[in-house]
Amino acid sequence: MQIAQAASVFRLTFASGDYRRDTATAATDLAMAYPRSTIRMGSVGAG
Repeated sequence: MQIAQAASVFRLTFASGDYRRDTATAATDLAMAYPRSTIRMGSVGAG
């Protein structure tokens, strides 16, 4: 996630409602695990 590495980035957020509407994904923990973990790992990796 290159955006997480930008010097001006302080915090990332994930709009799960928008994501679910755009992808027709269910509002379950399992369905949301991949996008949330991807953003988390990008954030952790960026420091």
